[in-house]
Amino acid sequence: MIRVQMEGMRSVQREVSELFSRRANRTDADWNATVERHRAIYEAIAAGEPDLAEQKIIAHFEAADIASLEVAEKLGKGGDTPR
Repeated sequence: MIRVQMEGMRSVQREVSELFSRRANRTDADWNATVERHRAIYEAIAAGEPDLAEQKIIAHFEAADIASLEVAEKLGKGGDTPR
């Protein structure tokens, strides 16, 4: 069921990812931090550490929340519009 839901959300997720990635204030340090958050999640899962994986996912979502606010502010000012 999750697989079917994720397939249905693919286009939405891609659009959101593109909006996040096109933020003008995105620096190399931001990109590196994103990669490191993903790496930390992967490593916790690979190590069989579900509690640590959960902590890393929460930290990643907190960073995504900040990015979401930046994207929403841009959209509110007449920036890119969702398709």
